[in-house]
Amino acid sequence: MEASEPIEQQIARMNQQVAAYQRAGNIKEGVALADEAFFTAVRELPEAHFLRAQSARNRGIMQQMSGNIAEAAKTFVVALDFYKKTLDACAQRRRELESSGKLQEAMEAAKEQTTLARAIEQLQHVLFGGGAHG
Repeated sequence: MEASEPIEQQIARMNQQVAAYQRAGNIKEGVALADEAFFTAVRELPEAHFLRAQSARNRGIMQQMSGNIAEAAKTFVVALDFYKKTLDACAQRRRELESSGKLQEAMEAAKEQTTLARAIEQLQHVLFGGGAHG
């Protein structure tokens, strides 16, 4: 990690590498880096930051791949909570942009909301399977 690199970029880069480890099946390396990204994000980023949610999700996936199902489930629940906080903050930002007449920016925030909602839905499917109904 480069000290001069902003923390968000460091965590995003770690998450990208974790995803590469996931695809390659490098479980040991992936678990260690996912832990580092997750705990760094929790320590360094604001509560509703997207990278906190992404890091938790990645950690859950790596824990699941390593066979640590209980830790994976706990981490996925944390990821859901982080995604919900991120979604709520995004919705608040969109409403503020709409109120101030910044409609183009509000549309971008709405698109981000949709992406976050999709991520939450995918994570719920991982946790609860396809049969969960409201």
